[in-house]
Amino acid sequence: MSDEDKRAEHQRALLHNAPKAAPRHPIPGEEVWRLRDNDGRVQTCELRDNTRMGAGWDVFVLMNGEPLFSRLCGDERLARSYAQAMKQDNMRGGEWVEAETKDS
Repeated sequence: MSDEDKRAEHQRALLHNAPKAAPRHPIPGEEVWRLRDNDGRVQTCELRDNTRMGAGWDVFVLMNGEPLFSRLCGDERLARSYAQAMKQDNMRGGEWVEAETKDS
């Protein structure tokens, strides 16, 4: 693509009726645990390696497939430790129990 073509594309993007960019789809991480409660809610925890971008490891918690929260950790060991601590905290109250993983 020539520089002139790129400039024309950028100008089109600035128009009020410009086509919207395609939505981004997050790449799922490694599921490290899955819990369920008596009401049927499912909470999962994924680890996402963002070290290639210099962002460390993300501990990503989802409730029924929707993002609940995340925590950025400096390395994989810390991320796995944090994920395990969250699982234990959730299970300590007795409301949450281990559920079968998607792969089971």
